[in-house]
Amino acid sequence: MKVLVVSTDSGKVFYADTDARLDLQAALSASELEGTNETMWKLAEAFEGSRVVLVSVDEIREAAALALKAKGKLVIQ
Repeated sequence: MKVLVVSTDSGKVFYADTDARLDLQAALSASELEGTNETMWKLAEAFEGSRVVLVSVDEIREAAALALKAKGKLVIQ
């Protein structure tokens, strides 16, 4: 089974499966409630193994949008 991932402009690779999309949306909601601009996140980088790094809310927002687009492409194929 192929893992669905997306890469942001900053080069960070995020998981993009259903659970990951829900997590991304929840992180955006939490950032609004808490007024935070960054958080620690587990990235999907098979060549290094998964790793946890500091990401900005803008990167999470970008990853969420890319993940939705990636899922949409799978649905129409």
